[in-house]
Amino acid sequence: MLQLEHIRKAYVTAGFTQVALDDVSVAFRDNEFVAILGTSGSGKTTMLNILGGLDHADAGDIIINGISTKHYSDKDWDTYRNHRIGFIFQSYNLIPHQTVLSNVELALTLSGIGRAERRERAREALVRVGLGDHINKRPSQLSGGQMQRVAIARALVNDPDIVLADEPTGALDTETGIQVMDILKEIADERLVIMVTHNPDLAEQYATRIVRLKDGRIVGDTDPILDAAAQETADRAQGAATGVLPVISARHAREGGSGSDATTGHAERTGSDKDAHHASMSFLTALSLSFNLMSKKGRTFMTAFAGSIGIIGIAAILALSNGVNNYIAQTEEDALSSYPLTITKSSFDLTSMMVASAAAGDEGAAEAAEASAEAEAEQDEDVINEYAIMSNMFARVKNNDLAKFKEFLESDRSGVEPYVNTIQYSYSLTPQIYAADTSGGAVRLSPSRMSQTMTNGFSGSAFTGGTTTSSFQELMDDQRLLESQMDVVAGRWPEAYDEAVFVTTSNGAVSDYTLYSLGVHDIKVMDEMVTQALNGSEVDVPARDESFRFTNEDALKLHFKVVPAVYLYQKNAEQGTWTDMTGDKAFMKQVIDSAIDLKVVGVVRRSEDAATSLLSEGVAYSPLLTRHLMEVSGSSQIVQEQLAHPEVDVFTGKTFEELQD
Repeated sequence: MLQLEHIRKAYVTAGFTQVALDDVSVAFRDNEFVAILGTSGSGKTTMLNILGGLDHADAGDIIINGISTKHYSDKDWDTYRNHRIGFIFQSYNLIPHQTVLSNVELALTLSGIGRAERRERAREALVRVGLGDHINKRPSQLSGGQMQRVAIARALVNDPDIVLADEPTGALDTETGIQVMDILKEIADERLVIMVTHNPDLAEQYATRIVRLKDGRIVGDTDPILDAAAQETADRAQGAATGVLPVISARHAREGGSGSDATTGHAERTGSDKDAHHASMSFLTALSLSFNLMSKKGRTFMTAFAGSIGIIGIAAILALSNGVNNYIAQTEEDALSSYPLTITKSSFDLTSMMVASAAAGDEGAAEAAEASAEAEAEQDEDVINEYAIMSNMFARVKNNDLAKFKEFLESDRSGVEPYVNTIQYSYSLTPQIYAADTSGGAVRLSPSRMSQTMTNGFSGSAFTGGTTTSSFQELMDDQRLLESQMDVVAGRWPEAYDEAVFVTTSNGAVSDYTLYSLGVHDIKVMDEMVTQALNGSEVDVPARDESFRFTNEDALKLHFKVVPAVYLYQKNAEQGTWTDMTGDKAFMKQVIDSAIDLKVVGVVRRSEDAATSLLSEGVAYSPLLTRHLMEVSGSSQIVQEQLAHPEVDVFTGKTFEELQD
């Protein structure tokens, strides 16, 4: 016997409480067809869910064959639902990608029954509801009535004591609904069937008992059990007489029970007891069911993707963070590569000199007037006051001891390594580079007289400081930094002091100025154009040779002559002084022919991912060349004589004091 005692269930939503069942008490016989009638919201489905263990009451108790369920564990409720209850839903709840036989067999997977027996019992249940010829079809191939009969077969395959049906005919037409009701009436001959319905005609025609609900309370019962204890005794007596035993529980209430881990069992209709085990599934069964995921590949993929969104999101955030940090670091490196932090021997502020605004003048005049007022009581209106620019500028000159600073940077105590990419030392040494072809005389390419003339003539040395624009430059003394920001288009990077690279723009181009400066074009033509421009004459610009092509192969064939500056002087044996011989063509030809042969071994340009270029277009030689020239100069006779007599100028033979006077 199944009993509800003082069941109360309420749902709370946003502070509003809806009472679904209000102090409901009712008992059901082991064999009867009960129809629960009521309007929507009266509590019918809630009662059905509590009877089936799908929901739990807030108060009250469910008593099964005299045993209270107040202390049921989750495993006990699983066993109760799996072995004692069969569910029939209005929406069928069939798995669409499985066959009818597999849908029914699925209800036995938690019962610990072997595969062969599961399949046989499922087939028998389907035959019983008239679907023996449709066991291999899928739900989409069946009518609504047939799918409901599959749901009934699934509810009966476990041989439950109680069948719960929630609006089993709600989605069916009248004729199909009658067929389903006939099956349920037949089932009710041997077990308890509880059906929720809105149709009073079906309830009165098929049910042996009608329970009416209104606002969560029972307002009518056509065949109530007045004395539950007496009714249970009568049922047991009837069962003993007919040989059909009611459900017997080996589980005792925790109050006063034996304490054994007994489980709820049920009796087979043959009269012999059948043990009920906790719901379980074998490993092989679980493995075989898992392959059902492959039947819905799209859904499986979407589920897996949705489950990995969190991981993907975290990975994306970390990747974005690392990418931004790397971008910032790369931008800093590119900026400092193009505009490095430079420390010079001496420095002074040109701001006061360059800013020649009226405000600055007024401010200076005011300062001068104030100083003059302190010295003289009376101010002469005809005096034009002077304010300091040059004296203030030179008063702020700062001098650095670069030798000690270099020693500090190269020591272990500097601690600058984590904050710099490279440290480059520059020396006041400009390589004397000449064109290799001396047939027309010595042609100096660097320092270029042409570029110096252009700078001084067009801009004025007051703004340029007398600097020259050269197409020759020294490479950074950090190969890693070079390779990270420059790409080798042809050839390779220099490996010796007499090797260099040809540098193009980022798109692989080079200006005509550079080609003139390197002697590829006739440098005399450029000199003539500069002279004409400075003289105010019309510049005779030569027509461009459209057939001219300068290739990477041509660049790799370039070579120049580097003359150590000390080789440009010859000692006068009679006077003991040294003379500049750059004006002697025969001497210069001999010196240049025997000078260092600087060869171009590679063509490079800025990398696509580099923000700025480390090198300007032209020829870039190795820092090894600078060091080699320093060594040659240091060991030369002229330098050794000057070091031996630091007070005497080796070029004039006079002391520096005499020259200063």
